[in-house]
Order: sequence, then structure tokens, then C-alpha cells
Amino acid sequence: MAENSKTVGARLLLAWRRAGELTQLQASLQLEMDPTRYSSYETGRGTPNLQTARRIEDKTSIPMRTWTEPDDDLAADLDDALSPGPAAA
Repeated sequence: MAENSKTVGARLLLAWRRAGELTQLQASLQLEMDPTRYSSYETGRGTPNLQTARRIEDKTSIPMRTWTEPDDDLAADLDDALSPGPAAA
């Protein structure tokens, strides 16, 4: 799936994992889910159900509504907000 066709939630989940310097396995353990299922959400191949979306929101602050939004402008803004700042010199 192309990066820009993912939901905002999928893109933010990837940004959250990278910001925390986590592997997909570590991220899935933090979110208390199967690693294969986590991967499907991050890559945009799957969409979490309501209960799972709530758990992701509780643990990552990624809003539940983002799993149904393909809005690239919102994703870019939130990606920027989650990205680590420039390294200190």
C-alpha cells in the first residue's frame, strides 16, 4: 500500500513507533496486541475495531477518528508534531 493512501491512524502509528525507537514487536507488546495484527494496522492493511482503537488512543494519544481519515494534510501536521526535533549539536 502506498504511503499516502494509508489512513491517518496508520501513518501516526508508524510515527509513534519510530519516535519511541521501538521495533514492531516492542510496539505490539506495549499496545497488548498480536505483532501480526499490529503490523497490519501500521501498514494500513487492517483497521482496528472500536475496542482496539480505544486502547491505541489510550496508550499513544492517537485519536480513534484517525483510523477512518485519509486526510494527508492532517497526517502531515500530526507526523510533524510526533517527529523528534533536530538533534542537539
